[in-house]
Amino acid sequence: MTARPHPIRIRLPNGREILTLSALEARGTAKQVDAYFLHGIDVQPGAVIVDVGANIGLFALEACSRCHDDLVLYAFEPIPEVFELLKVNLAGCRTEGVKAFPLGLSDHAGEATFAFFPGVTSLSTQYPGGEKDALQTIADVRLRFLPRRLRKWMVEFVARRRLVPTQVHCRLETLSNIIDQQRIARIDLLKIDVEKAEIEVLGGIEDAHWGLIRQIVAEVHDIDARVRIVERMLRDRGFDEITIDHEADMDLIGVNNIYARRTG
Repeated sequence: MTARPHPIRIRLPNGREILTLSALEARGTAKQVDAYFLHGIDVQPGAVIVDVGANIGLFALEACSRCHDDLVLYAFEPIPEVFELLKVNLAGCRTEGVKAFPLGLSDHAGEATFAFFPGVTSLSTQYPGGEKDALQTIADVRLRFLPRRLRKWMVEFVARRRLVPTQVHCRLETLSNIIDQQRIARIDLLKIDVEKAEIEVLGGIEDAHWGLIRQIVAEVHDIDARVRIVERMLRDRGFDEITIDHEADMDLIGVNNIYARRTG
């Protein structure tokens, strides 16, 4: 049986100390956080930010840094074990404007069963499947200088240690309900990273609330042409500057970032 990881405290290259279940995953994610602020996406002091799929809080901490701790940030993480790490890490934001919620966002309020991957918490999802195949695809590209048999063995080894899911039951809410409950008057940046549930998150925004949102960054899994569906949805809601970023390794497994802004 795979040993369950325990929280550990590590120091990131930027000097920030955080709590995580995997130092390797946290350091890798920390290197990617800047990708949320490409293609004209900006946040300034005083910003209102919604972080859907907050995980352990690395994006939220970066947003606090960019806003000099002058912001209002709503962070949502449905996995209870990860949410506890998020709360600890958000203490690194020196402001009372950061609020964490033990919720997933969707197109309806209720409950859902998630596959929780303790070894790679950022892969936790309502829609498990294909994780090992995606890992194999990336290994075949990054490690193509190694024999195929060795690459396959390495992927099997990592999968046995890190891709063993636990089922957890999580609460769901819609973004529009949150907007009403928290009396949110505007959203300067909506960040979505929810492992195949991005359509549901966007579906939980009522027509009356779309105009409150100035910028969106969403990781989109291109299942059944979902990237084009999301792009069309955003254009129909008035986002006139949209960039689809085909990040090399992620594009191989059908994952793209969509950056949307209102320029008017």
